[in-house]
Amino acid sequence: MEILAQENLHYLSKIMCEETIQLMTNKGKDTIMAEVKKAGYFSFSVDSTPDISHTNQLALIIRYASPEYGLPTERFLTFLELKDYSVGKRS
Repeated sequence: MEILAQENLHYLSKIMCEETIQLMTNKGKDTIMAEVKKAGYFSFSVDSTPDISHTNQLALIIRYASPEYGLPTERFLTFLELKDYSVGKRS
C-alpha cells in the first residue's frame, strides 16, 4: 500500500508550487543582499507602470557594484501595488 501511495505522489499541487517559488525567492533575495553588503554602496531605481488590469505597479530595483568583478549590477527586487501616485500637493 505504501508503494502505491508513493507512485501517486507528485509535486505539482498549488501548495507545493507556491512553497517552492517562495523558497527560491527567499534564496535569491538572500544572495542579492549578501552581494549588496559586500559592495558597501548601493542605490535604488523605482518606476511605476500600470499592469494589464490597470493596477499601478511600482518596480523596485537595486543597483550596486558587483563585489567579485566591480561591474555595475542591477537586480529586480519586487513589485509593489501603488495606491496613490500624486507628485505632491499643489497650491
